[in-house]
Amino acid sequence: MTSPETKTCPNCGHINSTKNTICTRCESSLEKSATMLKKEASAEKKERKQKDRYNRYQAQEQQREQYQDKQKTNRRELAQEGEVTIKGVDIPFMDLVILLVKLSIASIPAAIIVAVIGFVVMGALGRFASLLS
Repeated sequence: MTSPETKTCPNCGHINSTKNTICTRCESSLEKSATMLKKEASAEKKERKQKDRYNRYQAQEQQREQYQDKQKTNRRELAQEGEVTIKGVDIPFMDLVILLVKLSIASIPAAIIVAVIGFVVMGALGRFASLLS
C-alpha cells in the first residue's frame, strides 16, 4: 500500500517518491496513460456486470426456493386434509355447450371401434355355435 508521499508504478508496481515522474525501476511514466485508464474502466465495468449477473442469479435462486417451499407446504396441507371437495364450478354456458359438443364428437371413433369389436366377437361366437350344431 502506498503512503501519501509515494506513488506506485502502474506498469511494474514499484513504489516511487511523489517527486518522481518516471519509475526508478522500469522507467515508465508514473502517470496513468489513457489506455491504462480505459483498461481499468473496462475491467471495472466487466466486474460490475459479473456482480449484477451473480446478484440476479442469487435472486432467482431465492425465488425458486421460496416457490418450492410454498409448493411443499401446499402439498403437506392437502395431504393432511385427506379429501379434496369441489364446491362449485363457474363455467359460462356457451363454453359448457362447446365442451359437451366436442366430447360427443370425440366419442364417435370410440363407439365405432367398440361396435367393430362387438361384431367380430358376435361373428366368432356365431360360427362357433354353427360348428357345434
